[in-house]
Amino acid sequence: MQFIHDKVVTPVVQVMKSGTTPEAIADALGWGVMGGIFPIPGLTSLPCLLLAYLLSLNVVPVMAANFAVTPLNLASFVPIIRLGEWAFGLDHLPIAIEPFTTDLLSALSAFWRSLLAGVAAWILLLPLAVIISWTLRPVIRSLSARVRAAAEE
Repeated sequence: MQFIHDKVVTPVVQVMKSGTTPEAIADALGWGVMGGIFPIPGLTSLPCLLLAYLLSLNVVPVMAANFAVTPLNLASFVPIIRLGEWAFGLDHLPIAIEPFTTDLLSALSAFWRSLLAGVAAWILLLPLAVIISWTLRPVIRSLSARVRAAAEE
């Protein structure tokens, strides 16, 4: 729990104290969650940074959300790849870690279509970030009010 506190809670509280609006923080968290489930584990920072740049988001809450959803990333990358395979009519390839640990280039050669289809499916899922952001707005407003009140004391 200390890891979550250090990597997620503390940075977001610091952003709240900096005067960033609760809506901007919620937006950054929503897009960070979606960037954090990018269907290629280990590469989630790249889409998170790209989303932050393209949407002019505060990088701190984007990356905090990215770190927070790592378990979700590990649980969702196969379903997202399967969704992409289904959407593009590809055969379901057996997904295993072993080929990627023994011969990365051969594994990428065998799986590149499925990985690309998974990335395409992830892109289609990106609008969910708006729903996540809107859901988080009241929570972040409340937390932000508490942080401001605590700072005034």
